Amino acid sequence: MEDYKRPYVIINSAITLDAKLATPIRDSRISCKEDLVVLHRLRAEMKAVMVGINTLLIDNPSLSVKHVEGEVEWKIVIDTHARTPPEAKVFKTGGKVVVVCGVDADGERIEKLRNAGAVVIKAETTGQRVNLREALGKLREIGVEKVLVEGGGRINWSLIREGLVDRIRLAVLLAFLGSQDAVNVVEGPAMRYISEAKKMELVNIEKCSCGEMLFLDLIPRRD
Repeated sequence: MEDYKRPYVIINSAITLDAKLATPIRDSRISCKEDLVVLHRLRAEMKAVMVGINTLLIDNPSLSVKHVEGEVEWKIVIDTHARTPPEAKVFKTGGKVVVVCGVDADGERIEKLRNAGAVVIKAETTGQRVNLREALGKLREIGVEKVLVEGGGRINWSLIREGLVDRIRLAVLLAFLGSQDAVNVVEGPAMRYISEAKKMELVNIEKCSCGEMLFLDLIPRRD
């Protein structure tokens, strides 16, 4: 596989102690005010925010900046089959919308997205999923230098598993949700052996002033 140059990638997630992003009914109000300020500061600094299509369809986020000064220049959706609705909030809150779809995505859907103002990038697919290494390479080619990834679990795991992440920031609520039907911070085929696990190095940990959250900064171990 061609070794594409890619943007610098940070994953940001707010999770519970049992690594859940949301409850079974998609209640994801985990972050405190301090964490939200940090998140929006990261959005402003990184200039590009990426989500998967499931996150877009379920949460319909604007991916804009609040609480701090600045704005997001690139709003990126990983969307194999070009299912992004042209009326989604990302089109209404400024910045360029980039939809990364598979090479075989429906042409009519792509045309509607372009008419809505989206930049559409096509990438090869593997197992009905966009090749993220190729996608990141093409994003770099159009000027995207840094990307803040805000999930969901499938895109998080794909990036981690393929070694395409430079830093992970976790805001951890000191609470448990339980595992059945809750939304995981990573979703996808598990490693068979502990020796195959994607190990991380903890570079910083802080306790939030609210007393209910920990902030963790991690980088992948390359050994």
